[in-house]
Amino acid sequence: MIHAVHRMTNRAWFAIGVAASCVLAMAAAPPPLAAQGMSFADALARATQANERILGSAAGVDRAHAELSAARGRRLPEVGVIARTTRIDNEIVIDLDPIRQAMLKLHPTVPPAAIPPFTKQVQGESFNNATLNATIPIYSGGRIQAGMRAASDAVDAAEAQQRGTVGEVATDLATRYFGLQLAIQNRITRQSTRASLVRHVENARSLERNGQIARAERLRAEVAAAESERDLQQAVSDEELARLALASTLSSDTAVTPSTALFRVGRLAPVDSFKALAHVHNPALARIVAEQRRAGEGVRAARGELLPSAGLFALRELYTKDLTILQPKWAAGVQLSVPIFQGERLARVQGAKAQERQVGLVRERAIRDVELLVEQRYRQVEIARAQLVSLDATRSLAEESLRSQNLAFAAGLATSLDVLDAEQALARVQLGILKAQFDGDVALAGLLEAAGQSARLPTYINAEAGR
Repeated sequence: MIHAVHRMTNRAWFAIGVAASCVLAMAAAPPPLAAQGMSFADALARATQANERILGSAAGVDRAHAELSAARGRRLPEVGVIARTTRIDNEIVIDLDPIRQAMLKLHPTVPPAAIPPFTKQVQGESFNNATLNATIPIYSGGRIQAGMRAASDAVDAAEAQQRGTVGEVATDLATRYFGLQLAIQNRITRQSTRASLVRHVENARSLERNGQIARAERLRAEVAAAESERDLQQAVSDEELARLALASTLSSDTAVTPSTALFRVGRLAPVDSFKALAHVHNPALARIVAEQRRAGEGVRAARGELLPSAGLFALRELYTKDLTILQPKWAAGVQLSVPIFQGERLARVQGAKAQERQVGLVRERAIRDVELLVEQRYRQVEIARAQLVSLDATRSLAEESLRSQNLAFAAGLATSLDVLDAEQALARVQLGILKAQFDGDVALAGLLEAAGQSARLPTYINAEAGR
C-alpha cells in the first residue's frame, strides 16, 4: 500500500514536471512574431519596388510608351541634311560649237576670232553639295493611324503584363511570407516537444532506478527524444531556408522577420463574383484583349499599303558654290505614290487577318482557362476552411485526451508514454491547423491573383485578422 502511494506520488510529480517543462519550453522559445518585423503590406510594397521581375515588366511598359511616341512621330515632318563631296571621271561641259560653225558659214566675212567658243562648263570634276530636305505626310492610306493605335494597344498589353507580374509576385510573396510563419511555428512546437521528451527521459531514468518502470519503457523514451531532436533540427533548417526564400522575393540581402500572423480565411463572396472580376481585371485576359485589338490594327495597316500615299516635300541648298545652272537653290511640291501591283502586300493582308483570327481563338480559350482557375482556387480556399473546422474539433478531442491521460497517469492507470503520445497528438493537430491556415492564405492569394485583385490582399488580411 505504501509502495503504491509512493508510486502514485512519483507519477503525480512526474506529470507535474512534464506539464511544467512544456510551459517553460514555450516561455523560453522565441516569440513567433518580432516587434520590429515586417508586415505583409510592407513586404508587398517593398517587393513592388525592388523585385527584379516587377522592375523588368516596368521597363517593358517604358519601352511600349517609347514605341508609341515613335508611332506618333511618323505623322510629323521629317527634316534632314544631306552633305556630299563628289569626284566624277570628267568635267561636264555644254559644247555648242556646231552652232558657232554654222554662224561662221553664214557670215564668212566675220573673222572666227570675233565669235567666242560656244562651250560652257556645267560641273567640274570635283564638287560639294549640302541640301536641307523636309517631307510631311498628308495621306498614307490609314497606315500611320493604324500604327499609332497598335502602339497604344501595345502599351495596354505591356501594362497588363506588368499587373500580371505584380500578381504573380504577390502570390509568391504570400507563399514565402506565410511559409516562413509556418516554419517558425513548427520550430517552436518542435522545441516544446523536445523539451518535454528530454524531461521525460530524465524522469524515466529516475523511475527505472527505483524499479518503477521497465528498461524498455525508458528506451522508448530515449528513442522518442532522439527523434524529436532530429525533427527540431529539420525544423530549424526549414526555417532558415524559408527566410532565404522570403529575402530573395523581397530582393533583400538581410533576413526579414514577418509580423503578420497566419490568419483564417472567412466566408467569401460567391465564386461567380470572382469570375466576373476576372473577366474584367485578369491581367492575362486584358493582355490578350489588347493583343486582339493590335492584330485588328495590323489588318488595317496592311490594307493601307495597297492605297495611294501623298505628302509634301521641300529642299534648300545650303552650299551653293558648286551648284550648276540646272540645279535650283530651293524647291517645294507635292509627291504622290500609287501602288499598282505587289504580291507581297496582298500576302501581308492575308497574314494579318490570320493573326487576328488566331488571337481571337486564344482569347476564347483563355476565358475558359481563367474561369477554371478561379473555380479551382476558390475551392482550395473552401477546402482549407473545412479542414480548419474539422481540426478544431480534433484539437478539442486531443486536448481532452491529454487531460485524461494526465489524470490517468497520476492515478497509476497510464504510462508516461501515454501522456507523451497524447502531447504529440495535440502538437500534430496544432501543426495541422497552422498548415490549413497556410493553405487557405496561399489559396486566397492565388484566387485574388486570378481575379486581378492582388493589390487587395493586404485589405483581406487586415479584415480577417480583425475578426
